Amino acid sequence: MIPYYLSKEGYYDSYISFYKPQDELPYLKSELQGLKYIQMNNYFNHEIFNIFFFLLRNLFRFDVIMLFHPNPYKILMANIIKVLSFNKIKFYFKMDADHRVIEQKLAHQSLGGRIKNFLCKRIDLFTAESQEVCNYLNEHTYYDAVRYIPNGCVVSDILSDKVRKENIFLTVGRLGTYQKDTETLLEAFGVVGQYTDWRLVLVGTIEDSFKDYIKDYFRKYPWAKDKVDILGPIYDRNKLLHIYQKSSVFVLSSRYESFGLVLLEAMSQGCYILSTDLSPSKDIIATNSLGALYPVEGKAELAKLMKQIVQHEIVLPEVHLVHEYIKKNYSWSIVVDRIASHLDHEITST
Repeated sequence: MIPYYLSKEGYYDSYISFYKPQDELPYLKSELQGLKYIQMNNYFNHEIFNIFFFLLRNLFRFDVIMLFHPNPYKILMANIIKVLSFNKIKFYFKMDADHRVIEQKLAHQSLGGRIKNFLCKRIDLFTAESQEVCNYLNEHTYYDAVRYIPNGCVVSDILSDKVRKENIFLTVGRLGTYQKDTETLLEAFGVVGQYTDWRLVLVGTIEDSFKDYIKDYFRKYPWAKDKVDILGPIYDRNKLLHIYQKSSVFVLSSRYESFGLVLLEAMSQGCYILSTDLSPSKDIIATNSLGALYPVEGKAELAKLMKQIVQHEIVLPEVHLVHEYIKKNYSWSIVVDRIASHLDHEITST
């Protein structure tokens, strides 16, 4: 979405590139009008070599190259391209990193770390999606001057009049994966859900290994068959939007996330948030009354928060206040403005 909104907001004439032919990407015309596409050839069956060859062929075509997930090989490649282009090309690396980056060996004290730090200093922009990860990278690794820029969200100027909240806890994600820890959410609802009029709705692909757990769950909580709706994946954007609009509370039970775009999507439709205390979640809701945090795998803590909501001990905020917060802080136009300013680019007057 970043290249699209950089183009839409007038900062750059944006292109994206990967391996698929353009006729397999219909959304470029239907949803991302104005974003251009160049197919990359998979000559070498190796990502770094393919990117390097592509950039060599288009050496003076682009002003800024945006890449994800930097590593020493990509950073070295970027330095070579900058030399060959006489430093006319800027490189922007989006880290897309969660708290597990702390477990990696990225120290800058060693000789290898100092060399990597030297190469990183020539990169024009690194960004991380959470303040905690950003601080760690700047203080304890060879990365240089990482900026905190969160992800953005497509948010309307005015909250839709279709928003009609019901007593629904909602989660959206890959159900049953280790990362999403859907079990903790279901077990917490098992503690509080039986004698309330609240429902739990789960949307997303379902891991095969999770299907046996679901059967056991309904045997353990037979009443939940009438209160837990496992809808599977919903690819129709309007249908998913409708579910957000009628859900009062969105629950993120993940063990880790680099950001968690679903939080912004839910809040853009006025949902209150219950989330594990991950770095990006802290940035979004820790300093306001638009959500609450609980520990990773914290079934008891999550159940307590859900009970407080059911019993009105936690008063949910007005939906328009939640929507306004996202619009003012996380709309894509605001996010790409920060990116462009770090790249020292001025809007071309039209």
